[in-house]
Amino acid sequence: MKTTKNIILWILSIFMLTGVIAFGFSLSSILLIMTSILLMPIFNKHINKIIKSKGIKIGLAVVLFLVAIIIAPVTETSSIDNNISSSDNVESIDSKDSEISNTVNNDNQKVDSSTNNSVTANNTTTPSNKNTNADLNLKVTFLDVGQADCIVIQSNDDFMVIDGGNNADIATVTDFLKSEKIENIKYLIGTHPHEDHIGGLDAIINSFNVETIIMPEAVSDTQTFVDVITAIENKKLEITAPKVGDTYTLGNATFTMIAPNKIYSELNNMSVGIKLTNGENSFIFCGDAEVLSENDILSNKIDLKADVLKLSHHGSDTSTSKAFLKAISPKHTIISVGKDNSYGHPNVDTLQKLLDNKIELYRTDLQGNIIVKSDGKSIEFNVESYDIAEGIKLASEKVLEKSLKENETKVVTTKEETTTTEETKSVDYILNKNSDIFHHTWCGSVKLMKESNKIYFTGDRNDVINQGYDACKKCNP
Repeated sequence: MKTTKNIILWILSIFMLTGVIAFGFSLSSILLIMTSILLMPIFNKHINKIIKSKGIKIGLAVVLFLVAIIIAPVTETSSIDNNISSSDNVESIDSKDSEISNTVNNDNQKVDSSTNNSVTANNTTTPSNKNTNADLNLKVTFLDVGQADCIVIQSNDDFMVIDGGNNADIATVTDFLKSEKIENIKYLIGTHPHEDHIGGLDAIINSFNVETIIMPEAVSDTQTFVDVITAIENKKLEITAPKVGDTYTLGNATFTMIAPNKIYSELNNMSVGIKLTNGENSFIFCGDAEVLSENDILSNKIDLKADVLKLSHHGSDTSTSKAFLKAISPKHTIISVGKDNSYGHPNVDTLQKLLDNKIELYRTDLQGNIIVKSDGKSIEFNVESYDIAEGIKLASEKVLEKSLKENETKVVTTKEETTTTEETKSVDYILNKNSDIFHHTWCGSVKLMKESNKIYFTGDRNDVINQGYDACKKCNP
């Protein structure tokens, strides 16, 4: 009889332990283990010392077993409910984030009308940090439009066009946009009202759906400017005036206004300047902004560090000061310029700055359309970088050749008088106060300098260097 009883107790104990396996690590499993210990004959002597009544022992075992069975489904359901609750919270947070983002975007699209139909756009939100590299695909194309500018930017399905080339470039620009299957242009920027920048804007406005037109508060009495304004009015569009610090979204990229910072008498300095950011990559575009505008940009204390810089004013010596170049510290630069142009662009001094700072250069006049692609981390070009040293050599030769062909008496203008070079033999060096480079009086670069940038210096070479000027690498004064 006792043997039979022990066998039954062992069977019940083993049954309890199988329940432990079924329930996994849980309170139910612990209660079943305790029940098994109470029933196992092997533990009888020890348990009987604690619980002397067999009835209480059996009753406790039954209670533990029933509680284990009752709470088992509650434990599992609770775990499931927690997971569902956690999921709901995530969805709720995402939903709230979406609502907040939409609210901010809507608020930032407000527009202030003025009597001249100009409007100012306010800040928009930055794309979510959840973007993958695939989301951050950005393409920037610098079109070869001769001595002019036209830049087409694509981020996801959004497009922006900066400037439209000369009037003569209309077909080149519109044909390219159509070849890229572009129908809608989210932003069209006319950096400043010079023909080589806004010449094709009217054709773009007439041929494509343009959402926002950004132009500075500057006017011109040229027919080209009138044509652009007429096209805007015919499409019942408005002009958005740039406001420094305002940020806009373009696909998953953003761009921030950095210029103009005030009203200038020189239209070049009224150029719209932006910093375009795509993930960890960034670009600077400033139209034809000259040193005066660059200095005001620097005074804004906006972070100008960028991978790519579009050299302003086609590489002229009126732009790209040492301070501005240092603040940006680009790895790559692009010059949109006409081949064999009469202005001598790009300037030798500008090229020398790039060479000295080991900055890569790409040129539309010699390399055609320049295409830059960014995945938010790295940047690649469709062509190899240009040999700047060779460019400096060729440019210097052209300057000297032109100077010899003209074979005319150079006129030197000072604040006090105008005399011929024959009467100014006392001048030892010509200093360029814009580029901080000094030259021999006969250097070919001197002829390309603006008179307002020249300083006629008489004195020792060391005195010039002590004033912070660097010697021209071409004439080696």
